[in-house]
Amino acid sequence: FFMGDNADHASLCINAGCIPSKALFEPIDAMHHAKQHGWLNVSPKHPDEYLAEIVRWKDGEIAQFQAEREKEIQALAGESIEIVRANAHFVNQHEIVSGGKTYRFDAAIIATGSVTTRPKIANLDQTWNGIWTSDEILHNTRIPKSLAVIGAGAVGLEFSLRYARLGCDVTLVSHSKVLPRYPAKFGERIASCYEREGIRVLTDREETRIS
Repeated sequence: FFMGDNADHASLCINAGCIPSKALFEPIDAMHHAKQHGWLNVSPKHPDEYLAEIVRWKDGEIAQFQAEREKEIQALAGESIEIVRANAHFVNQHEIVSGGKTYRFDAAIIATGSVTTRPKIANLDQTWNGIWTSDEILHNTRIPKSLAVIGAGAVGLEFSLRYARLGCDVTLVSHSKVLPRYPAKFGERIASCYEREGIRVLTDREETRIS
């Protein structure tokens, strides 16, 4: 069982995927639904710190979950499983080498996780802190006046809805339809729901320049 040098707690989902995003969305949705009914006056205790407080709470929950998962991984170690925290490379179909030591195996599973990529758009300044991937937005603590979300897949849909519920003016832009991997009726339905939430949905568009 190999864990690369950059593997934090052995899970993309825990660190930068579905778990931290759902933790971020839960209080935002709770506030939204409470406001929707109109039975009570609902407002953040510290409006200027609302998103920052959510992010701090999310980080605390994720840190606790990370520690629990780390214990689970360490509990696997024993006579039948050896955990090696290091990079390794294949030397043939049934051997890898790490730190000068050779490990033999019958079969190997390669689960390297993923990294975010940025689209090639004119004037896309990589150093501008107003441009986020799905990684940076998880740590953002300020609510911008407006937000353009490029991509109408699951991740783009999730964040565009929550930032609209935070009071941000959101435009969702897609090369094709909403949820292009699924039957059109689902994307059309979601687009209609999002527009009712105040999100501007632009489909079949090509982003050519950022200014």
